[in-house]
Amino acid sequence: SGRYGVDYFIFLNQFELKTNYETCLDRASHNFQREVLVHYSIYDRHGNQLKGSVVSVLFGSNDNRLDLIIGEYLPQITAGIQRELLGQVLKDND
Repeated sequence: SGRYGVDYFIFLNQFELKTNYETCLDRASHNFQREVLVHYSIYDRHGNQLKGSVVSVLFGSNDNRLDLIIGEYLPQITAGIQRELLGQVLKDND
């Protein structure tokens, strides 16, 4: 896009936070496994969708500090989307 000077756009379409009570790690302390899922789409500068997928990260239900979740787990989501984008860029350059 000439306006922004970029070749790819990433849209975060949906953000989910799930708690899996069925695989309880420790019922007495309410220690469950949680999963963050981010659905995303990658478009090229012409508006063509190149990729659409979901990235997920697991963490414990006792990890409730927002700074920990943002600092520890969301970068893992970002890294997953970045891998997909880099794969697309390499594919486009072949």
